[in-house]
Amino acid sequence: MHDIYHTLTKYRFNSDAEADLKSHINASTDAYHGIMSGLQLIGNLAVAASSQTNGNYDPDDAKCDLFLLGSALTQLTRIAEAINYNRESAEYALTQLKHGGAS
Repeated sequence: MHDIYHTLTKYRFNSDAEADLKSHINASTDAYHGIMSGLQLIGNLAVAASSQTNGNYDPDDAKCDLFLLGSALTQLTRIAEAINYNRESAEYALTQLKHGGAS
């Protein structure tokens, strides 16, 4: 059984042009940093909500955390769209397979 990692990593790079590879690298880097920003934000908010901070949530920290949230949400929505596209494509391929490849 595949998990989401296997679904997102099903890609062949050996036939791509240099420009396509660079574009893929840039998009992957942005998505990685966006997701990591969301995880960092969750950690930051957990610490801020704890009693160890004595209720002091610095406005500059809040501004930074808001940026992290925006970055994460921007990337996660695109990843969700890609996952849905993969699902639709797999459903179409399954339908074609069940009907002997007829269009």
